[in-house]
Amino acid sequence: MLISVERRNLCPLKTTIFIICPKCGRKGKLGVKKKNAFGQRKYMIIHEDGKCYVSPLDGELWEALDRLYSSIRKT
Repeated sequence: MLISVERRNLCPLKTTIFIICPKCGRKGKLGVKKKNAFGQRKYMIIHEDGKCYVSPLDGELWEALDRLYSSIRKT
């Protein structure tokens, strides 16, 4: 699922994560939309011509993105 990670200034908050979208199969940039009341993030994959959203209701797709995002942001 992961394509590449681009870091700027060695800061985890300035990292761009490019992935293959688990919903549509196109390349996109992983972003975080917001957290809900339970502290869970809603992810969006930004494509050249639109966005796909992945929420905790998507089950395994969301869990995989959450693990990926958390592991990259912690380093």
